[in-house]
Amino acid sequence: MKILLAEDDHRLGKMLEHMLKSKEGYSVEWYTNGTEAYPELS
Repeated sequence: MKILLAEDDHRLGKMLEHMLKSKEGYSVEWYTNGTEAYPELS
């Protein structure tokens, strides 16, 4: 499963990315703001 993560807090984003990838096995695309993430929705 793929997850699109938009989080501007670097520390929180890294933690979420790590937990979702290593513990849950998800593919994570992390962006630091919604403007960058939005084009990935389609």
